Amino acid sequence: MKSKKKESGANGGDCKGIKKGLQVNRRYHGIVPPLVTPLKTPEKLDPAGLRRVIRHVVDNGVHGVFVLGSTGEFPSLTQKTKEQVVEITVEEVNGKVPVYVGVSDPNFTQLARNAAFVKKAGGDVIVCQPPFYFPLGNDELVVFYERLAERAELPIILYNIPTLTKVCLSHEVIAKVSQNPQIIGLKDSQGDMSYLQTMLGYFRERQDFKIFVGVETLIAECVLFHAHGAIPGGANVAPRLFVDLYEAALKRDFKTIDKLQSQVMRLSAIYRHGRFWSSYLKGLKAALSVMGLCQDTLTETFDSFHPEAIEAIRGELKELDLI
Repeated sequence: MKSKKKESGANGGDCKGIKKGLQVNRRYHGIVPPLVTPLKTPEKLDPAGLRRVIRHVVDNGVHGVFVLGSTGEFPSLTQKTKEQVVEITVEEVNGKVPVYVGVSDPNFTQLARNAAFVKKAGGDVIVCQPPFYFPLGNDELVVFYERLAERAELPIILYNIPTLTKVCLSHEVIAKVSQNPQIIGLKDSQGDMSYLQTMLGYFRERQDFKIFVGVETLIAECVLFHAHGAIPGGANVAPRLFVDLYEAALKRDFKTIDKLQSQVMRLSAIYRHGRFWSSYLKGLKAALSVMGLCQDTLTETFDSFHPEAIEAIRGELKELDLI
């Protein structure tokens, strides 16, 4: 399938910071759902399901979409499936919002190929974790990201998720690599407010470098401290809730924040029906299946929730008026 190349994207709009003709676009902000990867079987993509999920979030006002992240089960997908996801997403979004694409891989050659494919397919920005398995030191991480910036032809957002990579991007590393204008931001999924407040304070006057929070229960607090946006998994299910929370935080509307924060906490109940980290993925896909957007099939690394958990999630969604 050939994707439609968008006329708008990373190189349009009101921008600053240029390297290799790249521009940092002020469109990179707000609520950017890390999309699940809908599957027909553990090895086969569900293109129609992916399109339904994309329409669901875009029609509810999100500011971007992010595919092939942790929520998208990227480590367990085949290369063919990853490329299909990118092509379909770019085509379905059709320039309405920026498309962020995860390119992470412990093999640098494959990582560079992933970045090149995203550029060719029409994605707007790439998102990259540090290499996992081998623990790199700070100097090595700086070299790694500088090397990626030399090879990639799109803006880069750093992705800090040490619970899964076992590597934390330190303040020193981020400060150094952020001097490269092609490296335009950070998604932090660590959930450490002390870490985030240090980063937000350091970059407060740097509108060319965007800070996104990945932990959805911390969105309002981070936006109040001048974060540029959030990449919350729950926005697959309830995109309007998170858009409204983000906008209330921008306006410092504390009454609305209090109301919406309570709903975010209630939504997080869908992740609590299992005993393992995978309950997050299972809960999201179970909720989306109840909503009729896609099946609850996961990659073969995981099994779906049992019927009892799915019925409980159905009840939780009803209480939130999501079905």
